[in-house]
Amino acid sequence: ILDVGPGAGKFGVLLRDKSRTIDAIEIYLPYVGLFRLNMVYNQVYVGDVMQFPFKKKMYDLVILGDVLEHLSVSDAQSLLLTLRKNHISVLITVPFLYPHPAVYGNQWEEHKQADLTEEVFQERYPGFRLILGNEQQGVYYRGALTALPDPAP
Repeated sequence: ILDVGPGAGKFGVLLRDKSRTIDAIEIYLPYVGLFRLNMVYNQVYVGDVMQFPFKKKMYDLVILGDVLEHLSVSDAQSLLLTLRKNHISVLITVPFLYPHPAVYGNQWEEHKQADLTEEVFQERYPGFRLILGNEQQGVYYRGALTALPDPAP
């Protein structure tokens, strides 16, 4: 499992005993020490997930927990296509209609997709199944080999 943008490491803590390996990639170096991510994950990469060298079946699952809204639509679509091409399942959590500025000196905290709703998410990212959601957030999943819908004519 690869946890992208782990923050305080909640998925690492929750899944540590359930997975042989759980790694993380964090773009903001101060969070690695602040949240002691090296104590939670097997490997912590520091860098931009858009530059991460994904390979086929490198990970069975990539978690984008409260990450997608920090990427531009085109970057998010590109990342999801890369994961699909490499046969990697994806779990996504996103807040709906939630503007957020850069904070704590961290420019990457800004939400570039503050307009997300269930409908907007499905338009931008077809093929994901909503597995849990309400008016505030959605949790989505797409298996590595899930068929995508045909594009509209």
